[in-house]
Amino acid sequence: MDTGVTWDKTLKKSLSTNSQLQFSKLMTFTTYNKENEEPVADLIRYNSLIRHKDSDVVAMYFLVDRRDKIFSYIGENKSSTISAYFPLSKEKYLINGQAALVSNGEEGLDIDQEQCSEAFQALLADNLDGYQSILDNCWEQIDEHDQKLYKKAISGEKTDIEVTTKIENDDLSKYEPQKIEAKSPHSFSMLVLFPTKIDLTIYPPPQVIADARNPQFESLMKAPKKTKRYLHTYTEEAGWMIDFLS
Repeated sequence: MDTGVTWDKTLKKSLSTNSQLQFSKLMTFTTYNKENEEPVADLIRYNSLIRHKDSDVVAMYFLVDRRDKIFSYIGENKSSTISAYFPLSKEKYLINGQAALVSNGEEGLDIDQEQCSEAFQALLADNLDGYQSILDNCWEQIDEHDQKLYKKAISGEKTDIEVTTKIENDDLSKYEPQKIEAKSPHSFSMLVLFPTKIDLTIYPPPQVIADARNPQFESLMKAPKKTKRYLHTYTEEAGWMIDFLS
């Protein structure tokens, strides 16, 4: 058993190796609907990692619309799961952790963190400025069309964009003062996941490869490689521990 935080470096390498694929940052978020007693899942786009001051805890964050039904179940579950597969590097991640939603409220940040441990809640509280900065920067970087998606009016589940009547050719409209919003709407949220267990499986490459030497496309046999599996486990007492399973 080894100690140390290496999963974040491995994840960064996996994302870099597969960056040419448009879907490389799409991951499956899974939580549990206690009312129906069944899991619920959806694809969300990974954004980046968050490092906390005076701590070795590294969190993942995703930009989401908190009005999506799936995110209403986060407060009911102490654990959520992120799963991802990278085809070019043949790596599979199963990441269990505690989730929180962070967005702008009427008076500062609004954080849904009921199911997070006291230690993770303290990390959120001690890094409010950092989370505020990330949220504001992410909002500024998305285009106007995507910003409108978070501002649209909905009732219940997501609906199509509400169309507002507007006279586009009114020459006087350009002289009207424009409202500038200093912060993102409440719907624009960071889904923050504090990983506590990461099951990483690395599958071997094909045993037979094509060789361009004469005669062309000769098949070469390579020594068989085994599937490798690592289990990263986090506890507040010991930090990260790594077990090689196979």
